[in-house]
Amino acid sequence: MNPIVDLKTLPERLRSLGERVIVAVASPADSHTEEVIERSVSEGFADFILTVVDGKQTIAEQLATKHPQQIKIINASDDDDAARKAVLEVREGRANVLMKGSLNTDNLLRAVLNKEQGILVKGSVLTHIAVAEIPGMNRLMLFSDAAVIPFPTTEQLDAVMTYITKTWRSLTGGTCPRVALTHCTEKTSEKFPITLAYQTIKQYAEEGRYGEVCVDGPMDVKTACDAESGAIKGISSPVVGNADILIFPDIEAGNTFYKTITFFAKWQGQCPGCGAWNTMEEAPVTKTSTGKEKVIMPSELAKPTKMREIETENTPRLQTGIQELDRVLGGGIVAGSLVLVGGDPGIGKSTLLLQMCKHLSDKQEKVLYVSGEESLQQIKLRGDRIGEFSESIFLLAETNITTIEGAIDQLQPKVAIIDSIQTMYDDAVDAAPGSMSQVREITGVLLRIAKKKGITIFIVGHVTKEGNVAGPRMLEHMVDTVLYFEGDRHASYRILRAVKNRFGSTNEIGVFEMCNTGLEEVKNPSEYMLNGRPEDASGSVVACSMEGTRPILVEIQALVCQSNFGIPRRTAVGTDFNRVNLLMAVLEKKVGLRLAASDAYVNIAGGMKMTEPAIDLGICLAIVSSAKDIVIPDNVMVFGEVGLSGEIRAVSMAGQRVQEAKKLGFGTVVLPEVCKSSVGKVEGINLVYVSQIRDAIGYIMKK
Repeated sequence: MNPIVDLKTLPERLRSLGERVIVAVASPADSHTEEVIERSVSEGFADFILTVVDGKQTIAEQLATKHPQQIKIINASDDDDAARKAVLEVREGRANVLMKGSLNTDNLLRAVLNKEQGILVKGSVLTHIAVAEIPGMNRLMLFSDAAVIPFPTTEQLDAVMTYITKTWRSLTGGTCPRVALTHCTEKTSEKFPITLAYQTIKQYAEEGRYGEVCVDGPMDVKTACDAESGAIKGISSPVVGNADILIFPDIEAGNTFYKTITFFAKWQGQCPGCGAWNTMEEAPVTKTSTGKEKVIMPSELAKPTKMREIETENTPRLQTGIQELDRVLGGGIVAGSLVLVGGDPGIGKSTLLLQMCKHLSDKQEKVLYVSGEESLQQIKLRGDRIGEFSESIFLLAETNITTIEGAIDQLQPKVAIIDSIQTMYDDAVDAAPGSMSQVREITGVLLRIAKKKGITIFIVGHVTKEGNVAGPRMLEHMVDTVLYFEGDRHASYRILRAVKNRFGSTNEIGVFEMCNTGLEEVKNPSEYMLNGRPEDASGSVVACSMEGTRPILVEIQALVCQSNFGIPRRTAVGTDFNRVNLLMAVLEKKVGLRLAASDAYVNIAGGMKMTEPAIDLGICLAIVSSAKDIVIPDNVMVFGEVGLSGEIRAVSMAGQRVQEAKKLGFGTVVLPEVCKSSVGKVEGINLVYVSQIRDAIGYIMKK
């Protein structure tokens, strides 16, 4: 059996013995004790008896619930009672080891030293032995006494030597420990009585009192552990530079050494995060875009993976409870995604996200809403208008990204809302909130949080006069999804549109109506857009446009009148101005409609913005209807792309457009002839196929 030289191999050795150690813990109510118990149970070499004080039982109960077979709980009234009961378990043989939890050492020692109920054998010596794994040393180091005996006598040193050499052999599996009797000097002197006691200990060792052992001293700690130091001093001994055990002259020296290595050694060999030893690795240092130094951990280094080795899983999307929002997102929220929601101030971004939070919290999903623009009271007032919220939603009024990250780490929500990105700042970035540097850096932090922890984060972003999110354009490139909230803030309708979506289509839209209680979904946008349409009015026609997979019927209005100025005016609202000019040129050239001396105004009623070529036919017929003062029947719906030669070209999803017209009660549909095969025969509706713009105009002229 190989000797144990580090603490990592200790659990494996204990498991190999085939027996689980039973540990009695007095008052386990702190995180460090919890970690020891958790790791020992998971490593599979220990079971625990926990004596729990009333009022401090949370950690113990959680551990017992998680490991019911390995953990037993005994209730106690106070710390002294917990110590007595833990000692009793060891005394009566139900436990092998006594462990101190979150109570004072005095409480535990009183129970241990109790003459009637304690576990100290009469005539024996109570001492302290510590085991340390020192970075850079290829062995475990044992030392004593750092906690119990203030100024050891020769008799006490004798007992300490007996205990610590046996412990070393049992722990490491070795046979001949090298023991250094430490002091500030290498000379024996009456000025230091302990050095005289050391000589007696060395004599006992030569007599074989401690078994096979190599003992030397007095010597300082550096000489005991560093061979070069011993060579400089001219000290020759098997112990020099190779000490396995350090014996200290008093508790002051031992305790100072103990506290020193536990503090400083962790920065060399112990991970400050998990506490594991020998896991520290050399890592390069690079500089971030802000000039800060960043350590690149080995775990962060790129490790390419073969594509065929990557396993994918279909993770169900989280439904927001708002169908229109789910539609635009591609079916719901994707875990770990970063979503940017942009729009004009007052358009309803915060209201929409707050409603989403309400629906998610109703399903007991934990949600964190972070606002940099409103106080908690203001958010609550806005929330009261929406409805009653459950206990699963948490509010935070904060602008410091470091504080926000800490709150997310602590709460671990399913979804987090950042409102807005322009108000957040990072102390490490020397720039004002809302600047390019701040927005870029904070978005990077939020992206890392989302991907690392699997938390979906929604970012609210204000837009500029041009309609873009304020800040660097790369912000849209960094996030997974970009949603824009459109509409006139003074009107009731709102359009939610995806302009980027890594997890779904970018053609879908969601339609909402702003009400006193928040945003209401518009289940049938076509019906909503056609509401209030005038009857028997010229210059009006219903056309169909596809938004993603959804057909939307809109009213196209045109007004053509004689110009009173030298240059005719052209205006387009809700559609592309240049496209309207192009179609008017086609009508003038291919149909002979004289429009050069007329003002022309084209409007998409309801405030919708339509740019799909399928509405070309509707625009043309509306212009002709107004110019000729011809009324297009109210039950007629049209769609089709118009080419420069006046031909009517095919459009996608013609069948769905026809079905939507039929559902809303339209009796006739004018559509491209080339779509005949894809539409087929539809009962209950008249289909008029046209190949040229002249054919479509001829049909409405007859009506």
